[in-house]
Amino acid sequence: MTLILEGVSKVVGGQTHIYPTDLTLEPGTMNVLLGPTLSGKTSLMRLMAGLDVPNTGTIHWNGQDVTGMRVQDRGVAMVYQLHQLPVHDRVRQYRQPDAATWKDQVRN
Repeated sequence: MTLILEGVSKVVGGQTHIYPTDLTLEPGTMNVLLGPTLSGKTSLMRLMAGLDVPNTGTIHWNGQDVTGMRVQDRGVAMVYQLHQLPVHDRVRQYRQPDAATWKDQVRN
């Protein structure tokens, strides 16, 4: 699924979160949004997912303009990623836990 942002910007309460931005994401590629706190990464993701509407510009999924489309109609989701594992856990525990181990981890 190709995602194209053309001239997309977002201003909230007089503060610019996203300056006019052009971006194309192609299928089969890996893309990373990297930047310091308050640089607009989450704002940009919210625009792509349809959780927010840009002040300017358009958003296209596979050639269809979805800029004003309701989030429920887009068939896209945004999931926040936990940026670190709890200090007391080990990566090995998250690989393929059996059901009993998983229940114990969830309870703790």
